[in-house]
Amino acid sequence: MHSIHSNAVKDAIIEKMMLHVPTLGWTMSALSKAVVEAGFNQGDENRAFEGNMEKVVEYYFQWVDQQMLRKMETFDLTSMRTRDKIATIIMVRLALMAPYKAVVERTFTFLAKPPHMPLGAKCLYKTVNHIWYIAGDKATDFNFYTKRALLAGVYLSTVKFWLKDVSSDALQTRAHLENRLSKALKVGQIKSFAKELCEKGLSYLKK
Repeated sequence: MHSIHSNAVKDAIIEKMMLHVPTLGWTMSALSKAVVEAGFNQGDENRAFEGNMEKVVEYYFQWVDQQMLRKMETFDLTSMRTRDKIATIIMVRLALMAPYKAVVERTFTFLAKPPHMPLGAKCLYKTVNHIWYIAGDKATDFNFYTKRALLAGVYLSTVKFWLKDVSSDALQTRAHLENRLSKALKVGQIKSFAKELCEKGLSYLKK
């Protein structure tokens, strides 16, 4: 058997966690069940992810990110506009998460607690960075961070909309996403936001 700290075992534990998080949340109880179902002993949840629930949630995001990256390797985005690439990537990610909507809701609840908010910001940044990377973004300087900040808002809004969407194939979510992207990713909007960030940074330095 692999070490409980290996990525293969962590993947297996996260997959088992998906069965228990909807009812137990991101808790040690859910982790304990997942660890046993992954072939380890009761009590080994204190060794898995160092017994730290934030590390479990962070690895869950990494697990979903990697699934998205692998899935997108099967897509040819070269002929698409940037916003269409991003819309496609996000919809693919949501399709991957569709069987786990209850897990996504529980994750929002976990990350909404003040002690976990920095982790939420960190995971969100990594996800939108992956999305821009897949879309072929070559931005530098303020544009790099501006694009990620703008997409973070679009992505969060879209996920929250998607959680309540009961339309066939999430068609309403796609429409919501495309509308938000068309507003957020206008060149003028990006430049304006970058300028605002720059001015705020200079203002802070002058204090």
